[in-house]
Amino acid sequence: MRQLEDSAKKEIYTASEKVDGAIDDLLVTVGDLMNETKNEVAAIQRNAMISFVAAAVLAILLLLLNIRRALEKQRAEEMISRHNAELERKNAKLGILYDISKIIGQTIDLDQLLAGVLRALTQIPLFPFEVKGAIFLVEGECLSMASFIGLSETVARECKKIGIGECLCGHTAAEGVILISKNSLDDCRHFQCPPETPPHGHVVIPLKAADMMIGVLTLYMPPKMECDEGVVKMLSSIGNQIGVAISNARLYEETKSDSLHDALTGLANRRFMELQLKKIIDTAVRYDRPLAAMMVDIDHFKNYNDTRGHAEGDRVLAEVAGVLANVIRNTDYVFRYGGEEFLAILPETDPAMAHAVAERVRRGVEGETEVTISLGVASYLKAADNKESLIRRADEALYLAKRNGRNRVEVAGGKGDVLACLSI
Repeated sequence: MRQLEDSAKKEIYTASEKVDGAIDDLLVTVGDLMNETKNEVAAIQRNAMISFVAAAVLAILLLLLNIRRALEKQRAEEMISRHNAELERKNAKLGILYDISKIIGQTIDLDQLLAGVLRALTQIPLFPFEVKGAIFLVEGECLSMASFIGLSETVARECKKIGIGECLCGHTAAEGVILISKNSLDDCRHFQCPPETPPHGHVVIPLKAADMMIGVLTLYMPPKMECDEGVVKMLSSIGNQIGVAISNARLYEETKSDSLHDALTGLANRRFMELQLKKIIDTAVRYDRPLAAMMVDIDHFKNYNDTRGHAEGDRVLAEVAGVLANVIRNTDYVFRYGGEEFLAILPETDPAMAHAVAERVRRGVEGETEVTISLGVASYLKAADNKESLIRRADEALYLAKRNGRNRVEVAGGKGDVLACLSI
């Protein structure tokens, strides 16, 4: 019985040990499983964290990329805007230069040229100028106002002549560079300014042609107004352009004057007479005013020329022309008709007045030169005359004076004419 109990206890003990061993094995297995699970959870958490971080980094990268693209787009748009603005400014400047060139190309007449330039420059929105300004041309040691816009009569009168080196315009002419004065009240150089003139600024531009000072252009602007470097450069270019145009216009005027005036006597020539006479007659007819023609011929000039020589003959021609120019009025016209003949056209002159003028001329030539002259006078007959018949009748009266002894005045006969004959 005891053996059975001992055997049972032993089996129970053995079974208990096996259970304990199984429990230990189970605990080890569970621990291993828990460690594996814990590692897997940690791995999952790490992977989730990595995914989250990666997603966050990607989002940040995308945000930065979008910001970069937005900034690049903004910079590109700003660059395009600046480029467009620069193109607009350049186009505006080219437009201004074109407008000035167009004005210059439209006329060779100096007065029209200067007036057109002033109108254009004072009405361009790009320039901060008032509709006021003037152009002065160099005449010897001073500047003479040749054209102006928007100035009062007082200012125009007081600034008619400015010495080189005086006031703002004179300084510009002396130094040859653009002068900017922001306020006339604060600038001591601006002394030729009437007291009642409101405060203003000035831009004074030298006008040059082939480095020769032609004149200056002065433009008004509001006081304290700034004038940027681009505008100054453009105005300098425009000044040179205007200077060349003025030089060309003057050359044209001189060439035109030379072509219409006799080089020896300085009187208008026959071509100029042809251009003017019809206008003079048309004016007299339109306003029903008197008009006379006076033909002049030097007595025995061929003999004088042959005896004394051509140089002396030229001198006498110039002297007679000088007497004619001095005796007749500024409103009259005197031409060298050809050879030793001269023609004077006398507007607002009736027959008696024309005879008196002719006699003064005859006496002047006789007293101041070595020769005498014969003169024929004809008054314009409105019902029967034209320019050819008026000159022909004066010429016929001249030859009558020669036939009647020379050194005398004859007046052509005709309805309304005074018949006169004056001998020595």
